[in-house]
Order: sequence, then C-alpha cells, then structure tokens
Amino acid sequence: MKRLTVFLIGITLIAGCALKPDRKLTLKERPFGEMPDGRPVSLFTLSNGEMTVQITNYGGIITRIVAPDRDGNKTDVTLGYDNLDAYLENNPYFGCIAGRYANRIAGGRFTLDGTAWSLPLNDGPNHLHGGFTGFDKVLWETESVRTDS
Repeated sequence: MKRLTVFLIGITLIAGCALKPDRKLTLKERPFGEMPDGRPVSLFTLSNGEMTVQITNYGGIITRIVAPDRDGNKTDVTLGYDNLDAYLENNPYFGCIAGRYANRIAGGRFTLDGTAWSLPLNDGPNHLHGGFTGFDKVLWETESVRTDS
C-alpha cells in the first residue's frame, strides 16, 4: 500500500510541476469494475488541465496518459484496455507496476548476498515479472490524503 501511495503522490507531483499558476490539479475516483471475488476496483483520474493520467488500483495500471503534441493536439499515448475485464482476461503487463523485478529470472533461481532463492516458474522454465501474484495482480488499497499547502 505504501508503494502505491508513494507512486500516486509521485504522479501528482510530476503533474503538478507542469502547472501554470492559473491551473488547478484535480484528482477524481470512479468505479472501474469488480474483481472476480466481488471487491470493487477504482480508476483515478489526475489532471492539470494540460495533461490527464488515469491509474487503477488493480496492479497500479496506468490506463491512459493524455498529453498534447507539439501542435497542442491531445492524444492518449498509452497502450492498454478500456475496462477491467480485459486486464483480468488477457493482461500482457500493459502499464502495470512490474514488481520487485521486471523481466525474466532464468530457471527461477538467483543468489542474493550469498543466499540462494527459488521462485515459482510462471513463464515456461522462467520466473517472469514477480510470478503468479506479482504487483501487477494486486488490488492495492488506496487512501486519500489532502493538504492545503
């Protein structure tokens, strides 16, 4: 939960850096669907008037980044899906938090500080992007924090 909170704060700060004095940063939350077990999933929209970022608490997936090109035309620059079901059914890791390690760990084994570790194999003979329940498959708890400074 702390990592997602830090991530959302980071996105907010990045978006806020582009603010002109007359622009207001907004954060909105809306339903995005339900997990198979019935838990609700939210979609958060952060906007500063020039750019908009949408991120869901399922896997911390960035579903949209709408940004202006050099001519001021706004377009979505992400590759992803419009609904939660598509992410649940066929998720090729679009826009998600990769987890503790991004990419493959050959044979699912590695040594760290002299300790040998074995991981579940979820990509043939390899461990990929955090395994069967990597960060991309976590329903993160979110918390609204408001400051007036």
